[in-house]
Amino acid sequence: MTDGRDGQTYRTVMIGTQTWMAENLNYDTLNDTGSWCYSDTASYCDTYGRLYNWATAMGVDMLYDSTILGDSVGHRGVCPDGWHVPSSSEWQTLVDYAGGDDVAGTYLMANSDLWLTNSGTDDYGFSALPGGGYYGSFGNLGIYGNWWTATEYNSSIAYNQRMVYASAVVELNNYNSKGLVGFSLRCSED
Repeated sequence: MTDGRDGQTYRTVMIGTQTWMAENLNYDTLNDTGSWCYSDTASYCDTYGRLYNWATAMGVDMLYDSTILGDSVGHRGVCPDGWHVPSSSEWQTLVDYAGGDDVAGTYLMANSDLWLTNSGTDDYGFSALPGGGYYGSFGNLGIYGNWWTATEYNSSIAYNQRMVYASAVVELNNYNSKGLVGFSLRCSED
């Protein structure tokens, strides 16, 4: 798939009935303080994609960092035309197809030395990478992969999916502030 906005191409993969990007989004929102390359180094974007705060990922005003956006299923956000920011239920469909919360990480993580010590088997071609995150400073590269969902927990927190190098578990987290952290983004086809 080619993103018409900047010409970048992304591998895609069909898993069950869903089509996903098989790489993290690397769309530079230009002049936006809500997206970063890890450690402000462009080569990390080439490998891991960009990190986005939730409002930027969702393509909405930062006022939604403390306000409920509402029903956001199928919300395009910063994804290319024909793609959207997946909801937590869409992520769960993926995780269930890959064996469930306790084992799916093994099958969805890239078989790569970029994971600190324990890469996955990447049986489905999802190729999840440990892009770390931005928490006021950069951290956890090689350890965690964190991806935003379009689903909100409350007015200041949104859900994210997480995979950890030392575990097969895929976790749905809701403890991360929308505006203060930056995570990776995988887009799902409409």
